[in-house]
Amino acid sequence: MRCYLFLLLLFNFPFFTQAQSPGSAKQLAGYWSGELTQNAGGYAAKYFFSLQLRQSGDQLTGIASVTLGDIQAEMQLTARQLSNGSWRFAEQVLLRSKQPEEIEWCLKTYDLRLVKGEDGNWYLKGPWWGNSPSGPCVPGNIILSRPGPRAR
Repeated sequence: MRCYLFLLLLFNFPFFTQAQSPGSAKQLAGYWSGELTQNAGGYAAKYFFSLQLRQSGDQLTGIASVTLGDIQAEMQLTARQLSNGSWRFAEQVLLRSKQPEEIEWCLKTYDLRLVKGEDGNWYLKGPWWGNSPSGPCVPGNIILSRPGPRAR
């Protein structure tokens, strides 16, 4: 009997691990917020950054928002999962923006991976890079989490 149970578990192990593996489009859908950092030479070192993601089959679509005080922008994006399990996000178009004349917005690409933090919460983390109308932007990193429940 133990032998049959062992074989049953052995042959079904890939099914169970795939069903529970983190990072599916369904698991990423929803609101994520945190920060976008920019390496030395960028306009600022840190920005508030958020994603509102919708599942579209096995891909994601949505809106990325960047804020630094009164400076803000919203970009439409799409995302697909890469073979290494991370997600490649690509901002397609600038939807709305408010900024001083000397600022040009970057349309960014970012590879984010869903990781479980030491605190038990899930985070989307990874590098970003992009281009503005004047050329390449100073790249950086992104770290996002899901906001906790609010009191009513």
